[in-house]
Amino acid sequence: MKYWTTSLLLLTLLPVGCMNAGSAAQLKAALAKAQAAQAEAEMLKAQLAELESAQQTLIKKIQQPAIAALESAGGKVEANDSGVVTSVDLTDSSADDSSLIYVQSLPHLERLTLFGPNFSDAGLKHLEGMTSLKRLSLQRTLTTGDGLASVGQLPNLEVLNLFQTDIDDDGMAHLKGLKLLELDVRRTNLGDDGLEHLKDMTSLTALKLQEASSVSEAGLVHLAKLENLTLLDLWGVNFGDTTIDKIKHLKKLRVLELDDTLISDSGLKEVKVFENLQVLSLRRTVVGNDGIAELTGLTELRTLMLRDTIVNNDGLVHIAKLPKLETLELSELVNRVDDAGLEHLKSLTNLKRLILFTTPIHDAGLEHLSVLTNLDDLDLEGTEVTDEGMQHLKGLEKLEKLNLKGTQVTDVTIDTLIGMKSLKILILSNSAVTEAGVKTLREARPELDVTP
Repeated sequence: MKYWTTSLLLLTLLPVGCMNAGSAAQLKAALAKAQAAQAEAEMLKAQLAELESAQQTLIKKIQQPAIAALESAGGKVEANDSGVVTSVDLTDSSADDSSLIYVQSLPHLERLTLFGPNFSDAGLKHLEGMTSLKRLSLQRTLTTGDGLASVGQLPNLEVLNLFQTDIDDDGMAHLKGLKLLELDVRRTNLGDDGLEHLKDMTSLTALKLQEASSVSEAGLVHLAKLENLTLLDLWGVNFGDTTIDKIKHLKKLRVLELDDTLISDSGLKEVKVFENLQVLSLRRTVVGNDGIAELTGLTELRTLMLRDTIVNNDGLVHIAKLPKLETLELSELVNRVDDAGLEHLKSLTNLKRLILFTTPIHDAGLEHLSVLTNLDDLDLEGTEVTDEGMQHLKGLEKLEKLNLKGTQVTDVTIDTLIGMKSLKILILSNSAVTEAGVKTLREARPELDVTP
């Protein structure tokens, strides 16, 4: 097309009277050549479309037996707009190792989810060489280190979930050639020696090590080159106050989870180096007020989880200096945080989710929350709130989920709940609301998901 257009342009630009017989003939020849090239291009385009259509038809025909077999076993099969299978989920199905032979006839499969003891190393052999597979989940399967040899032959794999499998350090060597983006080895036997096999996997952006009980601070040296990590999940007593010092080079971290570690206030002194940090979880640690004060430099922080720490009311003063905070957990802070402490949260106008599970909050505390008008999820399970306090929540017009499990609210609160039009999920288990109250609520708000 461009040749034909160019020839016309030349004809247009040529001054009248300047075109002799020779130049006119040349232009006509060029125009004819361009038109022939255009016709050939259109023909090739049509032939290519026919070939692609034939290929799609062939693929659909080849994959039909596989679809039938996998769906008959209870598997979930998804295809793209062209009808080509791209995802198979065998969770909660009767499929087993023998079923995976059908996966071989799905050449464009990008995502495969296996779950449970029906799958083992033997089944993984059927997957070897699948070049289209990008995401593989082997959660709670019987996969061992030997099975990772088959996984290592998936050249384009990007996401690998090995949660609660029987892999070992030696098996991780099979993954060294992969360019993984995300790796989940939670609840495995992985240790520091296993981490060594990941040291050159610089493509990694997410590494989940929760309850990989043999991994320790000593193993963190193997993360030295993994500067693209944005998510790191560490866990347990093998990590403490020198942990952050050993990972402070990971400047791209946006999510850092340190639950159940021995980290204390002194261990958080260098946390400010993670300028991009958006999520920090410190649940069940001995972090207190001084440690929370170190967080005030994390201006991008959106989520902070402080369940069962030693933070008290005074520590909440520092939390109030985190203007972008959207999710805050202050659960199980008995004898530490109470109604007075919640007053410090008034400045957190961007807060969307607040978890106060079993923290001794009363009606007076709810009054402080009434100004947090962006809240859409409020967990008051096990608190001391009553019908009187519920009046303070009327103005939360964006509240979609409310957990009142184990509270002292009664049927008196039903009218208030009916009037909270944004509510979608309501949990009333073990509260003082009666069956009659629940019935009234459901009749007035049939669209509301109520757990009595």
